[in-house]
Amino acid sequence: MSKSNASIWQELPNWRVEEEYAFLSNASLPEWAWEFLRRNPGDRADYKSCYGENKNLAEENEYDPPKNPNESKEQYIARMLHQGLEYSIKEFPQLCAEKWGIQNMHSPYKPLPYGGIFSQLPKLPRVLTDLEQAEQYFENTDHFNDENTFIGTTSSSKMDVAVVVFDMKISIAEQLEQIRHRLLAMQQCLEIIPAKKERTSGQKGKWLRHIRVLDAKRSNPAPTNKEVSIVLGPTKSSKDNGSHEDRGEEFYEKARNAMRSYKKILHHSSGKVLK
Repeated sequence: MSKSNASIWQELPNWRVEEEYAFLSNASLPEWAWEFLRRNPGDRADYKSCYGENKNLAEENEYDPPKNPNESKEQYIARMLHQGLEYSIKEFPQLCAEKWGIQNMHSPYKPLPYGGIFSQLPKLPRVLTDLEQAEQYFENTDHFNDENTFIGTTSSSKMDVAVVVFDMKISIAEQLEQIRHRLLAMQQCLEIIPAKKERTSGQKGKWLRHIRVLDAKRSNPAPTNKEVSIVLGPTKSSKDNGSHEDRGEEFYEKARNAMRSYKKILHHSSGKVLK
């Protein structure tokens, strides 16, 4: 897969070639979570339902109070207004987004947008992106007007200076690990430093293997469990235990579990290992 395809995901990476996953070398926790969610068949099906052709989404909306049978959305609104009733309508894409814990349905063919899409992120540590966000942490924000300390922006979405807020009641080391990749990604967006491939180890090495297994199973033709086991190698828990077929099935089961548990990645800390 070419570099451009890695961005817009027109085709799957070649699961056999680790270098094709270099775009994950500095991935933040939300980016890892998105890589699992975008590979979830349920999320992909919901996105297609939301934005596919010839889809009457009004029939899938949630109405409170309930809509009458065969009543159109326009007729429902007119009836509510005529009766002077308060009402709410949740559009089908919004319902799908809430189902997956994201702010809006984002195309699985595109990378995580700048700013993210997940609804429930850890409150701290976090990067303040503008003065308005800083005001909730600092009683007096006059000092932010000094050009040396002001949170400047080059556009509405890219920052020259980052201010990070930490929670002093929990481990600073774990918070530093969480925020490091975020800051590196921001620097790369600003083209301050070139993208740097880091050796992926530990938990992120496990996530990478899970991602490659999921891609392998979506390949056409899909490889056998034995092929997956041979290419991706043994793990500490499965080394020398069972056949390649059994090991490949173990890889796939763990990959599916990781895909279903993508929300846990958002709250992962360096001291915890998610299988």
